[in-house]
Amino acid sequence: MPNFYAKKILANGSFCLSPSEDWWLSPIYSWTGACKSIKKYDLEYDSDGNPTIASCQKNNFAWYYNSPEALTLFRAIYNNDFGMKDAYTNYWAVVSKRLSSNKYVLGYDPFNEPLFSFKGFSELLYELTFGHFDSTELAPLYTKFFDKY
Repeated sequence: MPNFYAKKILANGSFCLSPSEDWWLSPIYSWTGACKSIKKYDLEYDSDGNPTIASCQKNNFAWYYNSPEALTLFRAIYNNDFGMKDAYTNYWAVVSKRLSSNKYVLGYDPFNEPLFSFKGFSELLYELTFGHFDSTELAPLYTKFFDKY
């Protein structure tokens, strides 16, 4: 997915639970390492402003999923903020059309390693309840993908 979409979303700010909940949870975040911004990982950046692959590989990739930036980007796709779900769906429609005649492509996953996303602590608890994330966020997203292509 082109990174200009991510830059557009993140220019409006990022958060883990919600801006107010992040504020009062900041001591816990600091103590546990939760909700650590990508900017605090001491990464090297390329000329386009993206962290380099080599510097990203210095840390366990799973920690980046816990960043406010990653959570905000997943949230933008699920909630169609700035038309992200539509743009992502259209992107995969173009990719699937281009690859559909390639006899070496057996299939692909349009949303590898999805992360649940939430707006606040109560929504986090709801999403963690068995099956809610799959039924309320992921299944509708995959349905939109597959209906498009």
